[in-house]
Amino acid sequence: MSKRYHVGGTTISALEAVNLHVDETGFVVTLGPSSCGKTTLVNVIGALNTPSGSIRINGRDISSALRAERFDIRRHEGRLEETKSTRAPCTFQVSNCQS
Repeated sequence: MSKRYHVGGTTISALEAVNLHVDETGFVVTLGPSSCGKTTLVNVIGALNTPSGSIRINGRDISSALRAERFDIRRHEGRLEETKSTRAPCTFQVSNCQS
């Protein structure tokens, strides 16, 4: 999966050839320097942005979902089948914390 933005005549590659598998009970933390693609990755996984490539949640490809379908996926917390209660990701972003 990749995500590119077009700004004027320039193409910016925010994510390039990302392949991520998370088990049902898995927990993922994204860490890295500013502007490395952390928020873009979580936004794509959370059905906020559409990528080049595919995003699958519980085997369902959500990358080609229409805007209303992506909203429904987020609204129902990622519950893609009535028998499953998998939740879509949540992001907590903290910058420049000082005590």
